[in-house]
Formats: sequence, structure tokens, C-alpha cells
Amino acid sequence: MLGVAIQHATHELMEPIDRIEMGAGTIVVWAGDRSLTVAYRYANSHAPDGSPMPGSGQWVVETVAVR
Repeated sequence: MLGVAIQHATHELMEPIDRIEMGAGTIVVWAGDRSLTVAYRYANSHAPDGSPMPGSGQWVVETVAVR
């Protein structure tokens, strides 16, 4: 999950990462005087009968704020 968040942040901020702070459902990444807040979740795949398929999902991050 952190790898996905860091990759997303470096693409968005275009600067070296200085600091990372994890919270309940969010990650804040700083690069110099700029910061990016992302929300994270695990998107699981499901079988045709609707049951979850363990190990078939991936971490997803979405930008909440850029400062």
C-alpha cells in the first residue's frame, strides 16, 4: 500500500519525498513545502457468485488534497 501511495505522490508532486504520515484511511506525503493527501482502500475482486476472491485485489489510492 505504501508503495502505491509513494508512486502516486511522486508523480503528483514531482519532488523528492521528505515525510510520510499514515492515518486511519489516509496518507499524507510531503515534498518540500508541498503536501499530498490520499485516501487508500483495498479493491478486492469477486467471483461470479459475488463471493470475494482472496488475494485477487489491489491497493487503490485517490487524491484528497494537494497543498
